[in-house]
Order: sequence, then structure tokens, then C-alpha cells
Amino acid sequence: MRITRTYPTTAEHVWQLWTTPGGIASWWSPDGFTVEVGKLDLRPGGDLVYTMTATAPEQIAFMESHGMPLSTESRKKFVAAALETGSSPLTPRETEVPRAAATGNRVAQMASDLSLSHATVRNYLSNAISKVGARNRIDAIRISRDAGWL
Repeated sequence: MRITRTYPTTAEHVWQLWTTPGGIASWWSPDGFTVEVGKLDLRPGGDLVYTMTATAPEQIAFMESHGMPLSTESRKKFVAAALETGSSPLTPRETEVPRAAATGNRVAQMASDLSLSHATVRNYLSNAISKVGARNRIDAIRISRDAGWL
């Protein structure tokens, strides 16, 4: 059996909900609980550390009556398999900028070639580095090439 549900939203909004502490905190917990994200490193090998806390009176009463703690810390580790070849996390523009960087161009040249400001080029590079789980520009290019995204 497969159940699907469609929501009127953008891919960018879904990405934010899954990749930012505030996004995760806004939907991760069930009713009557809150989540505080202590660490979020989306790179392969990185960690998600969060604490879920009972906050609603009925949840607190249930947890206490069963001898359970009101707060529990959980740790998850991201693995490289989460980034599958063929399903790029990059937008078309976020793909253009690393592709231009791969040729050895400096930010000023990329900005000129792509008709973007220097700051915008840097933002796209930063987004691409974060989305592919890289440590720097060179690492992002390597990961993206290996995955077939560039």
C-alpha cells in the first residue's frame, strides 16, 4: 500500500523544512511536544542532534505516569547514500555557478559571464557547497561531478 499527499508549496520551502534547524523544529515533533535542534550538519558523516520535550499537560502526565523522561536527546548520522546520483539537490542556477567555478574562473569572471553580482555568485557557491555536503568549492565540484550533476 502507498499513501501520497500533495501540498501546495515550493521545492525551496520543503528543502528549508528538511535542512534548517528551524524548519526541522517546526514539523518534527508530534502534537504536545517541541523539538530543539542542537546540531545539524548535513554533510555525509554529519550529525543531527535534537531534543524532544513533552510540553502539553496531557503528554507530560502520560510521560510521568509511565516513568518516562519529559525530554529525550536523539542523534542521527547522515550517510553518503542520501545523495543519490541523478537526483541533484541543486537548482539550475546553483549548477551553473559551480560549473563555471570548475573551469578555474574567479568570482569576478563568473559574475561577468553569468550576469550576476559578486555577492550573488558567492551565495550560489555557498548554497551549492551546503546542499551537496561539501567542505569547500573544490569538494562541491568533485561531489557534483561524481554524482553526475555538473
